[in-house]
Amino acid sequence: GFVASATVQPFVSATTSENSDSHVLIALQHSLFCSKMFDAIRREVASDTEEVGQVRTTASAVERATLWVSTSGSAHNQQEQQQFLPTPGAMVRGDLGLGQGIAVIHCHEGEVMIQLDSEYTLRIKLVEAARKGEDHKSSLQNNDTAGSSGGHTPAQLLVLCRALMLHAQEIYHAHSLRQDEARQREEEAEQAKQATSSFALRRKARQATSPRILQKCTCLGSKMLMERRVRGTLKQVQEWMKQSLLPSMPQMTEPIRLQVQWLPLSALDSHAQFTVSLVTANDDNHHCLWYVDVHLTGEKLSVTSFSSAAPAWSSSAAEYRKVDFYSEQELQLFLQHAIRNQLRLLLNQE
Repeated sequence: GFVASATVQPFVSATTSENSDSHVLIALQHSLFCSKMFDAIRREVASDTEEVGQVRTTASAVERATLWVSTSGSAHNQQEQQQFLPTPGAMVRGDLGLGQGIAVIHCHEGEVMIQLDSEYTLRIKLVEAARKGEDHKSSLQNNDTAGSSGGHTPAQLLVLCRALMLHAQEIYHAHSLRQDEARQREEEAEQAKQATSSFALRRKARQATSPRILQKCTCLGSKMLMERRVRGTLKQVQEWMKQSLLPSMPQMTEPIRLQVQWLPLSALDSHAQFTVSLVTANDDNHHCLWYVDVHLTGEKLSVTSFSSAAPAWSSSAAEYRKVDFYSEQELQLFLQHAIRNQLRLLLNQE
């Protein structure tokens, strides 16, 4: 299968590269940072992992949102089983306020592999510093020679790997800063009371929260993959409306078009939001006939609609609906059905 990868690289300035001692120190700091970040990731699925230089954090709540996917046999059989696995959202729900659930394929001493969605897997592993250049070259060669990379291009998957790596570093760094600030406040409070207790301090340290890097990266990765598929689906719906639906309704005299507006959020946000609306295509006046709000979190699509035109069987003056989808095909069928009904309703009113 196709493989795309990205590695964490230390920042070395021109002056630092000339000093051999500074270069060695930065390399050691970088190795320690990568080791501690990987231990924090592995602890989400293996709570017995000991962090370098720190006590073990609790991960009971994270474990309840984790599912172990059984893949036995040879590597070829495991790859075939992974291709037919459902999405992580269908296998485990992250309803604990922790984000999306994790579908774990395996967890070794230096490698963790999870099911990102129904098509792709995410592997996080520690590699030797001398092998990083070789792995990067092999990844580039794979990008050039691979005939198929699934539903996304090799360039898109490479951007995804780099984005997840950057997101993981940002999460771990921000969590470390918060932990240091909380520990400093606790020490200052204990000193102010002049009643320090080493046992109490150790107990508070053991109850430190997990940064949940793996869960947040899974949510971001599945969201980025789903967003690309949804954008392609929306273009297909627009083409279907222009080429198939509107020509089949010649009595529709008023020009109508489908409008999609995305909320401008950062690419590293774990959610996205957009609206789909039917508007009149007149140059002088744009009137909205129907719209839905779609909120994308991970691989979950929450569609909310509010229509002022109630159906014949309803006694209310308006209709509110909310439904969740977990694939772009379901969203496409929903939009096509809703658009067709709205246009038919508009023709009956005329």
